[in-house]
Amino acid sequence: MRLIRPLRLMLLTSMLGLLGSPSAADRLHDEAAIRGQIAEYFAAIADRDIGAMEALWVNAPNVTMLTPRHKLMALGWPAIRKSFVGGVFSFWNAFRAAPRDDLIVLVNERYSTAMFNVDAVGENSDRKSVPYTIRNVQTFERRDGQWLLISSFATGAPE
Repeated sequence: MRLIRPLRLMLLTSMLGLLGSPSAADRLHDEAAIRGQIAEYFAAIADRDIGAMEALWVNAPNVTMLTPRHKLMALGWPAIRKSFVGGVFSFWNAFRAAPRDDLIVLVNERYSTAMFNVDAVGENSDRKSVPYTIRNVQTFERRDGQWLLISSFATGAPE
């Protein structure tokens, strides 16, 4: 009979424990919820739907957003709303964006951070398509069982 080395045994039992643990299942569920929120975020931008966007954010004075279009951070939901309505929604005649598959989601009990790149195509006032990449970091807070945005930082303005 072949003996399993202690290190391999410890690694194997740890992995088996993770597979069956509720915390691992909860983490996967939370990651899927964050991915869904990100998809809704870009759908709201594409549809220029401020109501749908507002539903994704914590309505608080300390939430923050920075976009490639703006030089200063928007602080608080009223400023973020103004940034969307007067900037993000009106900058392009049309806008399509989809996060790439390289999305990274880090989750703990109360907060989650997602880091991802987005392939975007905007149509300028001359009706010319302008493709570019946006690099994003979004932070979510769990409130009443729902993940809501508390910050969004995007970089990578079109050339």
